[in-house]
Amino acid sequence: MKKKINLKAIILKNKNLGFDELALMTGYTKDEVKKEWNRLGLGWKLMPRTLISFQRLSHNKYKLLNDVVVFIAPSLPIVASRGCITDFASVPRFFHFFMDKDDNTIAIPAIAHDALYASEFMDRKVADTILLALMKTAGAPFITRHLVYWAVRIGGMFVWMKHDKKQVAESSRKLLEAIETYDRKSHFRYNAKRI
Repeated sequence: MKKKINLKAIILKNKNLGFDELALMTGYTKDEVKKEWNRLGLGWKLMPRTLISFQRLSHNKYKLLNDVVVFIAPSLPIVASRGCITDFASVPRFFHFFMDKDDNTIAIPAIAHDALYASEFMDRKVADTILLALMKTAGAPFITRHLVYWAVRIGGMFVWMKHDKKQVAESSRKLLEAIETYDRKSHFRYNAKRI
């Protein structure tokens, strides 16, 4: 039997790699890598590069083909489940000159932001502030993250006002269910319904 290498040391040395790459490099499963990553407390400090699989539905709407997990606190993952609809930080075309919305330092925080918006899991300003903090943690440049933040602060108001109560209830149910499912698969132990 081949002895596995020290996972902790490899993760700490290669924090910029994604979970899949770390799993291939170490011989551990992706779930084992995630558990060790979370045990080390890195989930909320760093955001590993993630390959996002999606299907384009329209000009600015995409359907996720895999789960995307983003930590907004050490033990609070926001899980955008497979099948969730996102727009990857839809900002006015004028801002596209200053930013690449396909950059993971923007796209991954934007997916979490979309999940928070759709579910109205928290107040709009809090969700927007979390987006700003996630982009900073992910390494987005100062100007880029502030352009995205102010674009969603101004434009997000119109999206928020158009929310349908039934869709919000369904999105909220899906988000809580995804968090609880993730909880069962990881070392976290909390009841998401009480958050």
